[in-house]
Amino acid sequence: MASTSSPAPAVAPKDQMATDAFLSSLAELRSMPHTHVSEKPVGRAEKPNDFGVLVTLNIPEKKRKQKRFAVTGPKGDRPNLIAATQEAKKWVNEQLTEAGIEATLPEQPPPQQAATPEELELLAAWIDEQPDPGAITMELALDWLHSQRAKASGAATMALLMDRQLAEAHVRAAERQLNRAQQRLERMRGALPLSPNEKRQRTVVADHPRVAQGGENPPNWEHFAGYSRETYQGEEVKEQDRRAIPIDRSRTDHSLPRGDESRGWFSHWRRGVGGVLRGWAGGSLGPWVFDGDLLDH
Repeated sequence: MASTSSPAPAVAPKDQMATDAFLSSLAELRSMPHTHVSEKPVGRAEKPNDFGVLVTLNIPEKKRKQKRFAVTGPKGDRPNLIAATQEAKKWVNEQLTEAGIEATLPEQPPPQQAATPEELELLAAWIDEQPDPGAITMELALDWLHSQRAKASGAATMALLMDRQLAEAHVRAAERQLNRAQQRLERMRGALPLSPNEKRQRTVVADHPRVAQGGENPPNWEHFAGYSRETYQGEEVKEQDRRAIPIDRSRTDHSLPRGDESRGWFSHWRRGVGGVLRGWAGGSLGPWVFDGDLLDH
């Protein structure tokens, strides 16, 4: 009896982009001399030929060449992304050979590892520090990632970086710049001198949503109502770093003023010990009474 089972459906080009086989083939193509590759889809990324690889060859003393190898679909010469990449490698090899350049891939390429979220954050910070962040290309980003891994482990590990990941790193770098610019703008506005007849108007802060339900704004709401997600995380990271510093019993060199809501170890609106203890006490006096072993806890 003949089998009635249907063949397994072909993997869509969009899903092929995340496979190890395609990433490995893409890394080999990028390792060829004078070769830049973009795997970014064109159009609406819906049809097979919207996917493929765009190869740019910048051979010294030669005219720049560029060619796109698109997926043709199941019935074409390039039914999937790997076939498109293989054909691109063949074309690059022909061009390099014609120019008298050795195009043989290394027999033992370095191990391949995709960029991690932590590396992407570091990449965004590095891009942010550059004089012209918009000029950071895929080649520069990969070189930087490679050097960071070599410093960290002493081993050469090939960094796999997708076009979308580099774009996301640029976005995060721009967000960092925007946040700094907004903070500087607020500082500059606050430093503007007032004319003799001008009265400083307090910034109107929108009420917390619970006010609409009959509640009240949280204490110190005016201080943190405008915090962005990045500001929240930045403040929390600094606080956790401070808390991680072990107590050195031999040091008595700090004079900590009690302060007010804007400063001081006890009364600061967010970091003050007084507020922290009240948060744990729940209105009870008991937790405010300590023995002499506080530092041991």
